[in-house]
Amino acid sequence: MINKFYGKKGIFISTLILTPYVIAMAMQIFFAKKLSIEEVGAFAIISIFLSSLMALSYWGADKYIISKASIQNSQIDEIFTFELSISFIIYLFILILCREMVNDYLGIQQSNLFWLAMAFVACYFPLSRVKAILEKDLQYILAYSPIFIANIAAACIGVICVYKGFGLYSMLIWKV
Repeated sequence: MINKFYGKKGIFISTLILTPYVIAMAMQIFFAKKLSIEEVGAFAIISIFLSSLMALSYWGADKYIISKASIQNSQIDEIFTFELSISFIIYLFILILCREMVNDYLGIQQSNLFWLAMAFVACYFPLSRVKAILEKDLQYILAYSPIFIANIAAACIGVICVYKGFGLYSMLIWKV
């Protein structure tokens, strides 16, 4: 009886964790079929830029939180403040040095919304520390449910944006 419960719970948690990757692959196929080659290529370049920005803002604090046997709230606050500050500094650095180059390369005229979205991307890891705390407490359903729901909602919004004619921006909206 107990093994059946944990087996079903394990399958549910696995589904919760893996579904966002399946949705991401399905959405990329959808966008590739619905958008022009130029738009998909521009998104690929933006995606590389987003991945680089995320890599620069990841400091592995989630692993630190999970690995500590006991961690005080003040330590978590310090980690959060450090990561958020570093991410913000990196974002400002990229904004000051690369904004015009990226805007010219992508052909973006009004780029304020794009760079605001980049600010949210830069702050993704520091703002996701709650997930690490929940993982530490073995509350996987609570840790991964927001990602699961957000991916489904983003996919729906992305599809709506494609059919409303947003083009490349539909992919950006979906990704962010």
